[in-house]
Amino acid sequence: MFKSYVKLVEKYGFLFIACFALVYLFTSWGENWALTWLHIGALITAPIIGVSDMKGSQTGRDQDEE
Repeated sequence: MFKSYVKLVEKYGFLFIACFALVYLFTSWGENWALTWLHIGALITAPIIGVSDMKGSQTGRDQDEE
């Protein structure tokens, strides 16, 4: 069970980070503008990095099968 949890977090961890950044962004909007812009940057970069990691792991898996 623990291994499946670790695989899930490795595969979709970027979504967890983006969701928590979005929730924090909504709750703290306008209180501290530096943190607001930091979380907006996290919302942009986390999915980009995560999708590129997923694509890289899929191409690596395809090369291993050959």
